[in-house]
Amino acid sequence: MPLRAPSIGLSGLVLVTTALAAALAWGQPGPLELRPRWKAGETRAMELVRHRDQTRDAGPARRVTTRSSIDIRVLAVDADVSIVEWKMGEVRFDDAEETKEPGVAELLGMGHHVRYELEVDAAGTIRRLRNWTEVRDLARGATTRLLEQLRLRGVTGQTRSAISERIAALYRSEEQILGYSLKEASLYHAAFGKRFAMSVPIRSSELLRNPLGGEPLPADTSLTLTRLDEAPRAAVIEWKQSLEPEATRRIVLRSLTDLAARMRKQPPSEANLPSVTIDGRAEIVVDPETGWLTSLRMERTARMARAIQTDASTLSERR
Repeated sequence: MPLRAPSIGLSGLVLVTTALAAALAWGQPGPLELRPRWKAGETRAMELVRHRDQTRDAGPARRVTTRSSIDIRVLAVDADVSIVEWKMGEVRFDDAEETKEPGVAELLGMGHHVRYELEVDAAGTIRRLRNWTEVRDLARGATTRLLEQLRLRGVTGQTRSAISERIAALYRSEEQILGYSLKEASLYHAAFGKRFAMSVPIRSSELLRNPLGGEPLPADTSLTLTRLDEAPRAAVIEWKQSLEPEATRRIVLRSLTDLAARMRKQPPSEANLPSVTIDGRAEIVVDPETGWLTSLRMERTARMARAIQTDASTLSERR
């Protein structure tokens, strides 16, 4: 007696058809909206690797690499806001010789085991750093230890004051900490709540926090869905950002003038202020079914006169 294929029935046919339609739709150029689907208590274990390359004139490049673990935990979720904790592990140099430089261990210690409690809205914007005073106080303690080490090594009081002022400017307010310490976290959440069409950039004009303090820096930013991977499923987003050059030059001059006044130094003039450009690029990979980011690669290049500094970050899941 010949074998007959089992009948799947009407309900089974509907399920198969729905699944097939979803599979065929994936990778097609229709709009895609990414939203986090995380729940309170969920965690992700990540590793952050940062490289800094510095060159001047035709001299050789100098690279410094650090690594740290990051544990991301969802503390609370509602329709409008998520509370997400980023907790840093110990920050380590790839080259142990780097820690022998005066004050380096103390500077590195500013990043050890710091906890950031972020309030993130449905559009992926970090609205608040809820524990910013805790972060500021940790930085102040590390700065005090750094200045004492420099004093013991014979560094002049004027130089120590300049270093103290520079660090204090980075941690003076919630806004400054968000702009300086949380570049990767800002990009981690940036793709959420947006509606993407394949290869069509979502453009915006932003005001970036000025690391020198004072007036923010105007920038042009874009997010573009560049591809949809099938196995495993992933949405790949390209992020680009560049500062408006003339406005940046004017604001940097004003910030340096204010800084010089506080330090009782001669301010720079517009004639001798070097050209300044800062450009950023990143690739963000998101699991569309869970809303969790699986990897982030970011690079930002700053050029001032003949000096170039490139900061690159890779954030990926720990295995």
